[in-house]
Amino acid sequence: MLMNYSSVAFASYQESDYLFYKDNKYVTYSHPLTMYFKTKNIKKHKFNCKTFDGLEKCASKSSNIRGYIANWEIDEGVLFLKGLENIFDESIDLKNIFSNKSQNERMKATWYSGELKISDGKVLDIKRETMGYGTIFERDVIFDIQFGKVISVIHVNNTN
Repeated sequence: MLMNYSSVAFASYQESDYLFYKDNKYVTYSHPLTMYFKTKNIKKHKFNCKTFDGLEKCASKSSNIRGYIANWEIDEGVLFLKGLENIFDESIDLKNIFSNKSQNERMKATWYSGELKISDGKVLDIKRETMGYGTIFERDVIFDIQFGKVISVIHVNNTN
């Protein structure tokens, strides 16, 4: 018997990080914390691990392969990490990552250099193969950030 199988793989849409900017909350698929983990050579964080009967068990979630959701803020031209949650929606104390930080204090993202993009308005196009990262909205704001400081801001109107 000859059978023909065709396989199509679809990746889960990824949960986004959030950026608070000018009193609004925006979705961002830029992930500045990933750069921090790379600079510190952290290959696997343990945000989603719990110990049961002396054994450590780690959970994962296909819609959040990073294992966390970060809340960012741009305040007076500076990027801050203001909060972090694991896949169980539990708050992660930033002291677990940044030893020089006191509890409930936001962290200046001096390790991050690159673009940070937020989107706004109606969805114009969805690129299904990009796990949500290629979704096109009516408007984008792209921040050029160098060592945690906003160098420039570009506003893009995608309706043209």
